[in-house]
Amino acid sequence: MDFLSALKERNVNNNSYREILTFDENGEEIRILTNIFDIPAEEILELYRLRWKIELFFKWIKQNLKIKKWLGHNENAIKIQIYSALIAYIILALLKLELKVNIPMISLSRIIRGNLLENESIFSLLTG
Repeated sequence: MDFLSALKERNVNNNSYREILTFDENGEEIRILTNIFDIPAEEILELYRLRWKIELFFKWIKQNLKIKKWLGHNENAIKIQIYSALIAYIILALLKLELKVNIPMISLSRIIRGNLLENESIFSLLTG
């Protein structure tokens, strides 16, 4: 029994699904199931590619900008939080380049955060 047949067998709503088969750059098979029948397969694949880029962007935000929850719930509040986190990340990246230190961004972030109110140079914190 193939994948689509198994899905239809388990489908309690008896909805119709469309299976689109494609291959990634390594030749690995990718199957996409959709209930959209009025759009060509190429357009659906492009929509999934774009959606995947958005998913990867948010994964990067969570991993690198450490946004664990949204502080606001409207579009403007979310934009401000993302922009603020991006600015902080860029400042840290520029600092890392300027001081030529070879430490992970998370470590740099922790050192800065832990010594914000200390009267010591950033350079001595990172090299000493």
